[in-house]
Amino acid sequence: MMMSDYNVETIYDGLNEFNVELHGLKESLCEGGVWKIHVELPDAYPYKSPSIGFVNKIYHPNVDEMSGSVCLDVINQSWSPMFDLLNIFEDFLPQLLLYPNPSDPLNGDAASLMMKDRKQYDQKVKGNVPRYQNWGWNTSSDPCNDRWAGVTCDTRLQSVRKIVLDGFNLSGTLDASSVCMTKSLAVLSLEGNNVAGEIPEEISNCKQLTHLSVSDNQFSGAIPVSLSQSSNLKRLDVSNNNLSGELLDFSRISGLVGFLAENNNLSGRIPDFSFSNLMQFNVSNNRLSGPIPDVGGRFGADSFFGNPGLCGKPLSNACPPTSPS
Repeated sequence: MMMSDYNVETIYDGLNEFNVELHGLKESLCEGGVWKIHVELPDAYPYKSPSIGFVNKIYHPNVDEMSGSVCLDVINQSWSPMFDLLNIFEDFLPQLLLYPNPSDPLNGDAASLMMKDRKQYDQKVKGNVPRYQNWGWNTSSDPCNDRWAGVTCDTRLQSVRKIVLDGFNLSGTLDASSVCMTKSLAVLSLEGNNVAGEIPEEISNCKQLTHLSVSDNQFSGAIPVSLSQSSNLKRLDVSNNNLSGELLDFSRISGLVGFLAENNNLSGRIPDFSFSNLMQFNVSNNRLSGPIPDVGGRFGADSFFGNPGLCGKPLSNACPPTSPS
């Protein structure tokens, strides 16, 4: 039997539906990771295999990247009517993590990379491991009653309002789907850590979010398009990361007063930010190009320098004259 570290809780006090918190085995690609998994037993159990889905993201050939569902064929290939609940938690789930099957994929990109470049695949798996234990939380307890580190609650409603984990030496990736289960979350700050991977599109599921600060981390990829629809957002700080792609059009967010994205690898033009509303704005030291929109004298050159392709006020280099049409 492959013993693993896990916690199990039943749903609605039944015996056919479970939430499992599974810790990655030591000396494996999954070491240090903590996954939340939903397990549902069918009426024909144990003769019919359980339904298994990952709640937080995992980079795995046999797990659908969007839904978290595990490939049914892979489950059936490994399943035995002799399995009891302990076999599921202590043997079946750890084997699923350790022995992916690229020949029967739900995530084609992961399967292809695993077969073509195992070293790069291993690196990507490690980079996408969610490391909740670094947050110093006991996820089987209550964040408000048990005063989780970095968590501030609404005392009347007993709901999480702020998560501030600046300088906690966090690593792994941001699991927005789990964080945003906290429907009342208004402030999320992870400044000065080592969190990597992309900022997930699911961050927009935090509907009440007003302040998002992930500066001074190792985030890569594009700024999530979904953030441009986050109508309650007031301040967004993604500075000092490895972000690429183009800036988003945040003009629909009338309440946005701060946008900081300096020291990244962002490219393209600067869209209209409704600069009259902004109190903070900085896109310096990127790879932006084209004319700077009219900022109404609100921001100086230090908000734009370090982008050789930018031109126009408040920078000293004028834009070339446009050709007559």
